[in-house]
Amino acid sequence: MTLATAAPQEVPGTRGLTVPVLAAGLCLAVLAIYLPTFASMVAIWMASETFTHGFLIAPISLWLVWRDRARLAQIPVAPCYPALVMVLGAAALWLIAHLVSVQVVQQIAVVSVLIAALWTLLGTAMVRALMFPLGFLFLAVPMGKGLEPPMMDLTAEYTVWLIRLSNVPVYRENLFFMLPSGNWSVVEACSGVRYLIASFTLGLLYAYLSYRSPWRRLLFVLASIIVPIVANVLRAYGIVMIGHLSDMQLATGVDHLIYGWVFFGIVMLLLFWIGGFWQESDQDTGLSGAPAADQEGHGPQRAHPTDAGPSVAAGKLAIAAVLAMLAAASGPLAASWSAAGAKAAVAPLAAPAPPPGWTVTETADMPWEPLATGAQRESHVSYVRDDVTVSLWLQQFLQQAQGTELVDSKDRWAAAEGEWRVLSRQRLGNPSPELAQVEQVTLRHLASGREFLGWFWYRVNERESADPYVTKIYEALEQLTPGGVFGARINLLTPIAQGDVAAAASRLRDFAAAQREGIDRVLADGLAAAERQ
Repeated sequence: MTLATAAPQEVPGTRGLTVPVLAAGLCLAVLAIYLPTFASMVAIWMASETFTHGFLIAPISLWLVWRDRARLAQIPVAPCYPALVMVLGAAALWLIAHLVSVQVVQQIAVVSVLIAALWTLLGTAMVRALMFPLGFLFLAVPMGKGLEPPMMDLTAEYTVWLIRLSNVPVYRENLFFMLPSGNWSVVEACSGVRYLIASFTLGLLYAYLSYRSPWRRLLFVLASIIVPIVANVLRAYGIVMIGHLSDMQLATGVDHLIYGWVFFGIVMLLLFWIGGFWQESDQDTGLSGAPAADQEGHGPQRAHPTDAGPSVAAGKLAIAAVLAMLAAASGPLAASWSAAGAKAAVAPLAAPAPPPGWTVTETADMPWEPLATGAQRESHVSYVRDDVTVSLWLQQFLQQAQGTELVDSKDRWAAAEGEWRVLSRQRLGNPSPELAQVEQVTLRHLASGREFLGWFWYRVNERESADPYVTKIYEALEQLTPGGVFGARINLLTPIAQGDVAAAASRLRDFAAAQREGIDRVLADGLAAAERQ
């Protein structure tokens, strides 16, 4: 959808500092309105090396604007009131993300609010000229954490493949692999996500500054994505081989990280060096962001301070800025209104009665338990049948906030780091007529060597899924309907006897079918008790 702007009206006076002052004031107002969300971004920049580059994004965007100030001074400025629809839409997106506690979407939404507010104030012509510096702001959002699991799998898969090509014996268990010289594992820091994000950010900026052809820009950005993925596999392989050939004397401590960053730096220098052979100047394509040549063909002309573009009445700009601020504030205002009816935490959740053929046991030896984060009601009970145990954990969420949400970024099965190893993980669709989807995980307790099979899924009101993203969508859809959004996490765990995973899965399938009504009843009772308070 293209939003048209009215032609700016000429009025006495010059643009002067009015536009930059109002634009800066509008940015500060949006920052103040959404301060908790912006603060959450800064907190992640400070806590995670993967997203430390976020501190540089806004200064780089400001530098890009300053670099192009001569051309921008000649572009007309006029309020674009239809862009208020975009401000309201971004504020609504923030509100929905806030209600279902999806922090990254809240952060994307506030950047969108900021850009749409500037669009309202400055108009389409100016925002089009600022498209890259404004779009670059989205890189300040600390996103990409969800890429870690698949990239860890990819790194492990191809590292082991390269090791085998080197005629070195290796045994792999998911993200763990063992060589005759020692054991290795692919953790979050080895996924290559931080290299990928850094490369993409630098590649995007380099492509914008060095090329004018859209195709060259696109190809270089694609290279900045593909190269670090391949390089990370080679880095991991190189580190493992250095450790193996040195009898685990090298690349196993701090030098492990040093080798990684040195290797990444060399790869990026090579990428930029090769990309430099195809650099384009403004005159190569005529697509520059620099000022166009004058009518006599004497090259780009620098604007003088008195050459400001068509002036606009300061009052009209101020009205546009105020309207943009009011539209931006609609999201937090609605959020504060909805929070007034939040329910308080209630008593622990009752344990479901045993299904036919099963009995409750107090002596189950089940050393694993889920991470208890934010649930208002919880229960844990173990059942036994034919001397085989199934443990059930229920965690019910009656209200959610950041840090106490139904779906979070924690690994559901890594309850005790160093004590458990995930051997396999997969999603099963329709594992039984009673269940739409579960996540099935095979675990090994390192201290005892025992293995367990676990099932896990989410429930949002009456909807169920094991996919965290689908669950968040369910939460958003439920927010659009009358009534509250209530969720639950459901875990089942049973021992694997003599490596027979199929028998353990069959046992969980039978138990889930038999206990379905009991789980439904207990969660409904928990909700009813909360509504009575």
